[in-house]
Amino acid sequence: MILLILLIIPLGLKFQEKIPDEYISSLNYLIEKNIVKGFPDGTFKLDWAISEAEFLTLIVRCNLKFEKEEKDLTFFEKIKKFFNNLFKSFQSQNKTKFIDYQEKWFHPYLIEYLNLTKIKEDKIEPFLFLDIYEALYFIIIASPFKGEIENISFPLDNKAKSIIIVTAVSHRYFPDKIKFSDKLSRGDAFLLIEKYLRSKENVINN
Repeated sequence: MILLILLIIPLGLKFQEKIPDEYISSLNYLIEKNIVKGFPDGTFKLDWAISEAEFLTLIVRCNLKFEKEEKDLTFFEKIKKFFNNLFKSFQSQNKTKFIDYQEKWFHPYLIEYLNLTKIKEDKIEPFLFLDIYEALYFIIIASPFKGEIENISFPLDNKAKSIIIVTAVSHRYFPDKIKFSDKLSRGDAFLLIEKYLRSKENVINN
């Protein structure tokens, strides 16, 4: 199964597959922001289920969008960034973290997600497919509102699912066109990620 997403598709290029209307706006937005990339054949395979590794990668990319550009940093910020990157590099090589995935493309993204959220490593299963509730959980945990679901544990029961949905709706993380199913499609995952990124942009701009 192909997990690594390689090729950036320029906005002016025709899609190599038929994109359902409900995904066109979201897909173009995420391509423009350099969050979503296509497979080597130029497709996005929007009907495929998305794995935790892929989804967490998208969340991390959203957060990296808001880091300051190097030219805008002060001298002290550059020093701080240097030591932060050094520390992250050390963590990425830490054999105790995701030891079975050290050589996988998504390993640095998993480490970065751990750094971002302080979530426990055993809550992440990179090759498992997500449902809507699990995806929203990972988004909320990466947001300022993570305290609202801090007592949620897996597997999710009905009460936990209800709390996650209410939190997602109240903080505008929940897309109108999302479909409930056992496995979250890549297309619906892109809808979620668009809402998450737009929410972060609104916070920054306001």
